[in-house]
Amino acid sequence: MASGWKPHLAEATKFYRADELDEAFEASKCALKAGGDESHQVHTMIGAVLAKMDDPDRAEAAYRRAIELDGAAAQAWAGLATLYEGQFDDGDDNREILEEPYEKLVELTKETPKATAWKTKLAALQRELGRASIDDGPPSGSG
Repeated sequence: MASGWKPHLAEATKFYRADELDEAFEASKCALKAGGDESHQVHTMIGAVLAKMDDPDRAEAAYRRAIELDGAAAQAWAGLATLYEGQFDDGDDNREILEEPYEKLVELTKETPKATAWKTKLAALQRELGRASIDDGPPSGSG
C-alpha cells in the first residue's frame, strides 16, 4: 500500500505538536518502515523531532535527505535554516552556512508572505558577511 506511511506521519505530527518527542520519533521510524523512506515529508519530520531532541547532526542529515528527495521542500529548507540559526551566535564566522537555505527559501516562497522574512534574513546575513545584499539593488546609473 503506497500510502501506508501517511497515518504514521500524521501520528508523528500529533506527537510532535504535543511535545511528545520520543513518541514522535518512534512514529516517524514506523513511517519510514511503512514505505515513507522516499518521502521528503517523513525525513523533514524526523529532522524536526531530532532538532527538538537536541541532536543537530542527525537533524541536519534528515533535513538534507528530505532536500535530496525534493529540492523544493520548503519545510525541510526552513527546518535546516532554523537548525543552523540555533547553532550560531551573532558574528560567528561560520554563519555563511545559513546563506544556502536562506537563498533557497527566498526562491521557494517568492509568491508568499513568508518571502519578505526570508529576504530580510538573507540581506542581513549578506551584509554581516560583507557581501552584496539582495536589497542593495542595481548599481546607480544602470537602467
